[in-house]
Amino acid sequence: MRGQAAPAASASIPMPSYAEPQSGQPQGKPAGKPVFGRRIAARIIDELLILIPVGIMFMPSLTSAISALASADVGSPEEARANIEILKFGAVCFLAQALYGTLLESSGMQATIGKLMFGAVVTDPNGQKPALGAVIMRNTLGRLIVNLIPLCGGYAVGLFRADRRCVHDLIGNTMVRARASYAAPSYSQVFA
Repeated sequence: MRGQAAPAASASIPMPSYAEPQSGQPQGKPAGKPVFGRRIAARIIDELLILIPVGIMFMPSLTSAISALASADVGSPEEARANIEILKFGAVCFLAQALYGTLLESSGMQATIGKLMFGAVVTDPNGQKPALGAVIMRNTLGRLIVNLIPLCGGYAVGLFRADRRCVHDLIGNTMVRARASYAAPSYSQVFA
């Protein structure tokens, strides 16, 4: 037994490939079906992740602005200053959300923390990773327009479309889909 060579691996057992995919093969994980309910829950989580820290930073100026609004005369300089403070808070929240969404959705994760928690991913209409420009449009101009439509109408559009795309998705040419699930390899594949 000593000195004998180990038997050659059988040609019938396929070995896993760890090589890069060839140029003709699809890259990235394809996404699942369009989702709507998950994105609502994910949006609430993402809003809280931004609003809580920004709210804490602006707490002193917001409380003084609200109390000034309650006691100031209509059209007074005090009322104008209070409105400017509240507008600053809104602008910082919008910019923080836009930056947060753009950075995470254009990354390899293709999702914000809220979307990751609920198994959703942002894709282009073909199910692939969206372009950076599309993600920027989605999170800036798209969100601005959606928030100007009364009664959450920009989001409600997604309820009536088969592809579940809201107004900001249409502007950015993106979709929110279920993250594709992949079966875990069996023990025989791992320890082969």
